[in-house]
Amino acid sequence: KDLAKGTAITFAEGLDNIRRARGQVAVSVRDRGPGIPEESLPRVFDPFFTTKGWGDWTGLGLSLSFDLARRHGGTLEAANREGGGAVFTLWLPPAPGTKMVGETPEPST
Repeated sequence: KDLAKGTAITFAEGLDNIRRARGQVAVSVRDRGPGIPEESLPRVFDPFFTTKGWGDWTGLGLSLSFDLARRHGGTLEAANREGGGAVFTLWLPPAPGTKMVGETPEPST
């Protein structure tokens, strides 16, 4: 949805799930848009990269999010969903002392 026009993301519709795999906890959020152009996927986390017109956005949001995830021992991934839309998955290590029970397999995107 276009946040610039005052609409909001509905997490009840876009929250895939919270799962445990790779010794980390993951949260995935998806949308129903057209997805990310294939040629943009390798650069989507680059600072100042944007698919919008110059001056409309700074292109720092995903870059900062990726860096924050990395600084906390995790990562942020972007992919296109089968059938359309994008999915972003945030992976973070569990809090110290947290016991990981029953890791779940990664779903195919």
